[in-house]
Amino acid sequence: MDHPEVILRVPAAMLDALRQIAGAEDVTVGHLVRAAITRDLERRRSAKTPIRADEQLVAGLRSLLAQDFADAHRAGRPSPPAASA
Repeated sequence: MDHPEVILRVPAAMLDALRQIAGAEDVTVGHLVRAAITRDLERRRSAKTPIRADEQLVAGLRSLLAQDFADAHRAGRPSPPAASA
């Protein structure tokens, strides 16, 4: 697998922190960065699409709120005309 070189500019404090973590874990800074990117890509790949709602959540909410919606719908209708005497 080809590994093209990438130059990444980070603040000095971030590089210091990465070096400290890398030293404690006996890995390179490059390894830490690649692992972090891999985790982020996997998280994004497995995330639900924002367009698709969670059907179980929506179904539960729908059943809990059905009566409230029905009452609100009925309350919004005009009253029937009064009977003339």
